[in-house]
Amino acid sequence: MVGSTKAYFMFFAEADGFAHLHVHVVPRMEWFSKDQIGPRVFAFLGGPESEWVTEQDRDDLALSLRAALAVES
Repeated sequence: MVGSTKAYFMFFAEADGFAHLHVHVVPRMEWFSKDQIGPRVFAFLGGPESEWVTEQDRDDLALSLRAALAVES
């Protein structure tokens, strides 16, 4: 869908007060440097705000993911 060579799936639930499912799905793009693969992918979190995905794009992606993962009852 996004042209990634791999995908990272990370699950975190250790902070107090977070009793919900919290996951990160990160596409591993071909152009990532060695300093940006594996656990070092979190280096992107420190990037400049001008390079962030817009709030609208994040919302659209979340809605698309929810629809794709929906289980019919």
